Amino acid sequence: MAGPGGTGFNHLPVDTLINIMSFLPPSAIFALRKLCRICYKASLARSIWTSIVRNEMENHQIPTFTFPLSTMEGSALERLAMSPYLFDHFLDDQDVGPRNPHVIRILLNRLEKWKLKDLSIRSRSPGYTSVHLAPGGRFLVTSSPAVGNNAENKTLVQLWDIGVRGHGYNSKVLASLVLAATQVPAVIAPSLDGKGFCLICVEQGVALSAYAITDPGSSPAIKLLNSFQTHLNGDALESALFVVSGSRLGCLLDGAHLGVWDFVANTSIVWQTHIDALSDVAELPSCSLQLHGNCTLLAYNGKIFIWNILELETNFAGQAVSFHHPASVFSNLLIHSHFAEEIDDEDDSSLRMVPQSPWKPFPSQDNKEDCLALFCETRAAIHQVHKLDIFSHPSNRLPGVIPLQLNATNEFAFDYLEEVGVGPLLPWKHAMEHLIFAEFRTVGCRVHRLCEGGDKCDCGMVTKLCFSSDDNFYIVDYLDDI
Repeated sequence: MAGPGGTGFNHLPVDTLINIMSFLPPSAIFALRKLCRICYKASLARSIWTSIVRNEMENHQIPTFTFPLSTMEGSALERLAMSPYLFDHFLDDQDVGPRNPHVIRILLNRLEKWKLKDLSIRSRSPGYTSVHLAPGGRFLVTSSPAVGNNAENKTLVQLWDIGVRGHGYNSKVLASLVLAATQVPAVIAPSLDGKGFCLICVEQGVALSAYAITDPGSSPAIKLLNSFQTHLNGDALESALFVVSGSRLGCLLDGAHLGVWDFVANTSIVWQTHIDALSDVAELPSCSLQLHGNCTLLAYNGKIFIWNILELETNFAGQAVSFHHPASVFSNLLIHSHFAEEIDDEDDSSLRMVPQSPWKPFPSQDNKEDCLALFCETRAAIHQVHKLDIFSHPSNRLPGVIPLQLNATNEFAFDYLEEVGVGPLLPWKHAMEHLIFAEFRTVGCRVHRLCEGGDKCDCGMVTKLCFSSDDNFYIVDYLDDI
C-alpha cells in the first residue's frame, strides 16, 4: 500500500514501471506521468512509445517502412502514438461550429527538366486527377495530366513521401510512372507481404490494371502486376464502386453487374445482379459494397444482397455470368425496440454499410469479433457476424444486432476555399473503419462516429486531410503538438 502522500509507484523500479506502461494505452501513460517523478521518468522511455506505435501499426496494417522508429525523436514517437486519442478528444470538443486546422502545408509539384526527359514527358499539366493517402499519413499517390514528347496526352502517377512530423517534414517524389491518358488510379491497398502497396487503375471505363509499388522506404519502384478486362460494353467502370479485401477487388459495374477480381492470382468473375431497378440508378452512392470472407455484400434500398464468391469462382472463373441470383437477402436490419419511437418516421431505404477499408481486411471466419456496421440517416447498428454462416441462417436478420444512435456529427470546414472550390478529398484512412467514417462536402468534411471512441478510437494513426485545388495540393493537420 502507498504511504501518506505516496502513489505506490514510487517504490517500484523504473524498469518495472516501463514494462507495465508498455501494456497500457497512451492516455493512461499520460495520466500516470502526472502522479510522481518516478512515473514521469519512466514514461519518457523510448521503448514504451516504440512498442505502442508498433502495435498500432500492426493493428492498422501500416507498413513497417512508414515510420523510422529507430531514429525518430521521443517526442515524435509520443505524438504519433497519441494522435488517434487526441483526435477523438478533438471530435468531442463541445465548442459549436467547424473544427479549424492547426497547420496547413502546401505540396509543391515541381519536376526538373531532366526528370521529365527521363519519363519521356514534355510537360506536366496543372491539377490532379486523383489523390490517395496511405494509412500512417506519410506516403501519397497522385495522378496528373501530362503531355508526352510526341504531344500525346498521358497520365503521370507519382509516389510522394510527405514526411513524418518530428523526423523530416520535406516532401519529395520517390517514384513516377507514365500511363495512357485513359488510365486513372482508383484504389490503393496494402500488398499481401506488407512491403509495399497495390495501386488499381481504371482504363477507358472497361478495364482495370494493378500496379505493385515496392520498397517505398528504400528503393521505390512502380511496376505492372496484372490486368483485367470486364468484357462489358460502354463505360462500365466510369462510375463504379470499388472495395478491396486482401488481394480481391470487388466492383459494382454500371449498376447491373458485379465483379470480383483477384489481382494477384489474376482470376475474375462478373455476374448480373438481377436486382429490380438497380440498373436504373443514376448515382451509385445510393449503394454500398463490401467483401466479407467468400461473400460479396451489396446494400441497396434498405436490403443487403449476398453472393457466394467461392461458388462463382469455382464454377464460372473468367466468365461473365448472365444469371445468378443472390444466395441471401436481409432486410429490416435497423428495426429494433431501441428505435421504437423513431421507426414510424423513417424507413431503411437509405441504408448503407460503413465503408470497408482495404487496410484492415475482414478477419477470418473463426474470429468472433467480426462485425458489420450499418447506418441510415440518424440510426445505426453493428451486426455481429461471428460465424458468417449467412447462407443457412434461418431468419432475415444478421445475428447479434447492437442498435446505436449516430453521434452528433462534427464538421471540418474550409471556408476560405468556398470561392475556388475543392478537388479530390481524402480521409485520414483511405476508407474509415467501423467506428469513424467521413463524408465529403463541397467546402469541408463531415465526420460520423458510431460508437464512443476513447482509447478504442480507430483513426489509423492519421490526423491529416488532403485535398487539391487547381495545381495546389494541401495537407491539413488538425492536431497541435503534445
